Amino acid sequence: MSILKKPSLIVLLFFISFSFVFMDLFRSWHLEQTNFKYDVAHYYAYLPAYAYNNGSMQFNNESDWYLITSPKGKKTTKVTYGMAAMYSPFFLLGHKIASNEKAKLDGFSLPYAITIHWGSIFYCLLGMFFLRNFLMHHFDEKVTSVVLLLVFLGTNLFAYTYFYSEMSHGYLFTLFSALLYLSNSFYEKPSSYKFVILGILLGLISLIRPVDILFSVVFFLWGVVNLNEFKNRIFFYLTNPRTLITLSIVVLIWVPQCLFWKENMGSYLYFSYPGENFFWNDPQIINILFSYRKGWMLYTPIVIFMFIGFLFMKKQHGRNRMSIIIIVLLIIYMYSCWWDWTFGGGFGGRVFVPYYAILALPLGAFIKWILSSTVSKFIYTIKTVSIFCLFYLMCLNIGQTYQGVIGLVHFSSMTEKSYWITFGKFTISGQTSGDYWGSLKDPNYKDLSSGANRDQ
Repeated sequence: MSILKKPSLIVLLFFISFSFVFMDLFRSWHLEQTNFKYDVAHYYAYLPAYAYNNGSMQFNNESDWYLITSPKGKKTTKVTYGMAAMYSPFFLLGHKIASNEKAKLDGFSLPYAITIHWGSIFYCLLGMFFLRNFLMHHFDEKVTSVVLLLVFLGTNLFAYTYFYSEMSHGYLFTLFSALLYLSNSFYEKPSSYKFVILGILLGLISLIRPVDILFSVVFFLWGVVNLNEFKNRIFFYLTNPRTLITLSIVVLIWVPQCLFWKENMGSYLYFSYPGENFFWNDPQIINILFSYRKGWMLYTPIVIFMFIGFLFMKKQHGRNRMSIIIIVLLIIYMYSCWWDWTFGGGFGGRVFVPYYAILALPLGAFIKWILSSTVSKFIYTIKTVSIFCLFYLMCLNIGQTYQGVIGLVHFSSMTEKSYWITFGKFTISGQTSGDYWGSLKDPNYKDLSSGANRDQ
């Protein structure tokens, strides 16, 4: 009966139950296919290479198509090993199941595919657990429960939990949520083990997607509101000998990667994305936010309410509002400058998925205002309309995610015409089907990589 007094835990149990019942409905691969392709082929290659193939990534299967050739002429991956480290517990489970079932022990047979997939879902749900604990330090059970529902079911985190599960974005969301959860107690009572955890989290985040180490700024500036406090925070880290614990762990986590680069690329430090860069003087901010191809706020419009929530953070959460706003604006600008601001195949603005962890805070401030008592009929009407909109957008997100699974929201080639042809539909046929497929427009990656015609 005590759990009934904690609806946020009931919400987490609902997510777990939902995963068991509906996982296959949103799965992007099936038994005759493989989930080890595209970006996942790069992330995963370390594990079967060193477990079964003497360190070689020449597997002679579908994943080979997506790997690159190193300067030494070897088939290799262009990403760091962070995701492989996260996959590894479920890779070992897949090995055990494959051994028991006499399946092929190569890292690519069905037991591995299933355990890695379920492991990815597990990590996303673990992220929701960390987010729940973080939010409970700032809101009550009711607000926390609503925010959890909206973040999980109302954003493209849902797609990257069930549809594109093995991609890095749900994993980073979990690490970001864990870092925020740590922030609640770290500055109240720093301890050696917290510096250890901080080092592990920062090491993994930087190893999975190096540019997302920017999120650490939120942690380091947690609660800082003026220049004097900023100076004190710097002084805290410079004079605290336990800072060396954190830095040492980050360095140790990176050592295997440097050794891998030396062996395969010829240098301890290597930029493995040749020909891919940022165009800092040509940000595609409008496109990355609102385009029909991949607009973040078009395919995840509930984000608009997260930004509205900044207006309600003044009193209770004002100490962190400015640092969050700065980081969010910075990542929008940075990612909009990347040569491929669409970031390839996926559902909506996938690069922003990890940042829902911190955007849950302004969303919570807005939900707290909605659930507060009011006398004015005008304000009551606004709150009622907002509740309706939030529920509708949550349903829209689930529906459009399913459209993505069945191909009615194309992974890379959506246009304004194709979007509205399939809007609200789960089946199309005849002329409608022809109009949809004919209205898609593939990105011109040659132009994008050269910096020409970036407005696609």
